[in-house]
Amino acid sequence: MELINQWLAQMGIAPIVGGVLIAVATVIAASVIRFLGDKGALALSRWSGLGIRSRLFDIIRRPLWISVFLVGLLLEIQWLTPPHPVDFFTAGVAKTVLAIIWMIALARTFQLICSRLSGYYPGASESVTSGKAGGLNSGTAQSD
Repeated sequence: MELINQWLAQMGIAPIVGGVLIAVATVIAASVIRFLGDKGALALSRWSGLGIRSRLFDIIRRPLWISVFLVGLLLEIQWLTPPHPVDFFTAGVAKTVLAIIWMIALARTFQLICSRLSGYYPGASESVTSGKAGGLNSGTAQSD
């Protein structure tokens, strides 16, 4: 981010024009990522036969696209230098949204992996819930 700020400062660009340039660059970058993501997901789903790879790519594609927008927003805030409460609040909200979005994507990824693994071991989930796997309720210790 510092590199972009130094480059815009060396060019002598006014703060509003720099903010507009950053916004336009953010929209272009997000559009390119979305386009490549759509093409990549299509190619990957054709190649893998709709397996875990295409679903994983679908899970990660949206958070990546939103992250580009929010990083662009953070760049604009840094470049425009608004008053202290505004920049603190906006940066805090953007970082919180980023963290929540990636947490949800990570949870969906773990859910996908667990569902795929339960397909490889079909009796694993039933034996854990019924206590037949030798766990605490396996019935090895008899009570009177």
